[in-house]
Amino acid sequence: MVSNDAESVNSVDAELLINVPPEIKQHPQSQLINPGSLVTFSVHASGVPPLLFQWQRDGVDIDGATSGKYTIGSVSLKNEGFYSCSVRNDAGYVISDEAELFLNATPASDAVSTAPESAKPATDKISKRSCNQTASADSSQKPTKTMKIKPSAPTGLSEEKKSAGARLTKQQLFAFKHLSLNAPAGQGAYVHNGNTLTFNGTAFPNATLVSARLEDHQGYLIRNISKRLKFDRETGNISGSIFVGSFRGSETVHLKIIVQGSSSSQTVSGTSNTLFIDQGPPKVRVTQPANHARFNTSPIVIYGTASDDISGIAAVEISIDGGATYRNANMIRNHQWLFSFTPKTPDTEYTIKVRSTDIVGLSTISDNLTIHYSSPLPPIKKIKKMPEIKSSAKINGNTGKSPKDDGICTYRIINLNNNNFQPTDLFTLNEQMAIIVKGYGGKVVTVRIINPSIKKVIFEFSDYIPAHKSKMWKWELSQTGAFQAALFVDGNYEDQISFTIIQ
Repeated sequence: MVSNDAESVNSVDAELLINVPPEIKQHPQSQLINPGSLVTFSVHASGVPPLLFQWQRDGVDIDGATSGKYTIGSVSLKNEGFYSCSVRNDAGYVISDEAELFLNATPASDAVSTAPESAKPATDKISKRSCNQTASADSSQKPTKTMKIKPSAPTGLSEEKKSAGARLTKQQLFAFKHLSLNAPAGQGAYVHNGNTLTFNGTAFPNATLVSARLEDHQGYLIRNISKRLKFDRETGNISGSIFVGSFRGSETVHLKIIVQGSSSSQTVSGTSNTLFIDQGPPKVRVTQPANHARFNTSPIVIYGTASDDISGIAAVEISIDGGATYRNANMIRNHQWLFSFTPKTPDTEYTIKVRSTDIVGLSTISDNLTIHYSSPLPPIKKIKKMPEIKSSAKINGNTGKSPKDDGICTYRIINLNNNNFQPTDLFTLNEQMAIIVKGYGGKVVTVRIINPSIKKVIFEFSDYIPAHKSKMWKWELSQTGAFQAALFVDGNYEDQISFTIIQ
C-alpha cells in the first residue's frame, strides 16, 4: 500500500513460489498377479509443478511410461521384475522404492486327492490342472473329495532380486559431460614438472562442489585444486587452470571432481582424460666424427642420435660456434640426425654443441666436440727424375689384394669404364691409380697419403660411405717416392698400405 495526504492505493498482489524438489507420498507396491491379468502400479508425489514422471523396469526406462500410473494389460512371465518411478521438477529429482511383480503360476501337482485308497480308481491318476475328480469305475460311488492347494503369497523379495534392487538404487542420478584436462599447446597428451594445466567440463546444475583434485594412476593425490576451479552452479560449467610444480614422480595425471546434488545427499564423481608425465630429458650424442678430428675437404658432415622415452623428439639443433647460434639438423630415421656445413675460413677450429628438445619442452645439450679444418693443400709439384727404386725396396706392398678384400687397397686403373683394376704397389709417374675402401660402409672414412721420409700428410680424402657400399678415389700420380696410405674410420686408425711411385 502506498499513501499520502490525499489518497492511498494498493499494489497488485504478487505471488511468492518456493521451488522445492518433488517428494513421493505413496510408493508403488509389489503385486502377485495371475497370468493374463491387468496390473497397475501407481505413485503419488508432491512438489512445484510441472512434475515429470518416468517409470523404469529393472533400472531401464520404459518408453511412454511418463505418468503417475503404469498399467500392463496382459501379464506374462516376461513382465516379472522390479518397477520404480522417478519424479523430477526444476528443483530436483527423486526416485521411488521398487515394487516387484510376481506371476501366480499354479504348479501341475497342486491338486491332491484326499480320498481313501479303496475309493481311488485303478489308475490313481489326477487330470492335469484339474480341481475335481470323480470315480470312473463305479457310478454308485460318491465323488471323491479333493482339495485345492493355493501357493502362499511371497513373504519377501528373493535374495538375488534384493541385491539387484540395491544396485539399482545406487545408480548415479547425474553425470559429468566433456570433463577434460589439457596440457600446454603443442604438448599433446604429455606434461612435465612446471607445466600449467587447464581444465573444463560440465556437471549438472544446482550442485555443490565437494572436491577437485589431480590424481596419479594409482589414485594418489598430486594437488588439491578446489580453490582454483571455477564452478557455475546455475549452468554446471567447470573451468580453471593450475600451475603444477612437481608431479612427485607420477607416470600419469587426471582430474577427479566430486559434486553433491542439491536435493539429496548423493555425491557423483567425474574423471577426466589422462595425461602422461615426461620427467626425463631427451638423450643426444654425436656419433661421428670423433673429437679432435681433422678435415681438409668440405662440406663437413656431423652425425648423431637423439631419443626420448616418453613424448618423443621435437627438434635437434646444432651449434658450430660453441653455443652462440643454433641451427636445425636434419632428422633421418631410427632417431638419427645429420648436419652438414661448409667452412668459410681456412685453418679453423670449431666447437660443436648439439641440443635436443622433446615434445614437452625438456632439452639436453651434448658435450663439446672440437674439430679442425685446414684448407686443401696446393697441388704437389713434380719432382725431377729419381733413380728407379728396385722391387727389393718395396715396403709392405699390397701385392695379392683384390677388389674383394675389405680394407684399403691401391690399384692401377686399366679401364675405368669397365671398372678393370690391377692390384699393385708399384706405379709409374703420371699414371692414374685408384684408392679403394671396402667394408666400412655407414661411417665417415678418411684416407691420408703420408710421406714417411718427412712424416707429413701430403694429401687427404674424407667422405661418408653409405652402408654396404665401397668408395673409390681416383688419383693422378705427380711425385715419385715411397708413400703410405692410412685408413681412419670415424677418426680411429683401421688399416694401412705402402706403395711406390717411380719415374
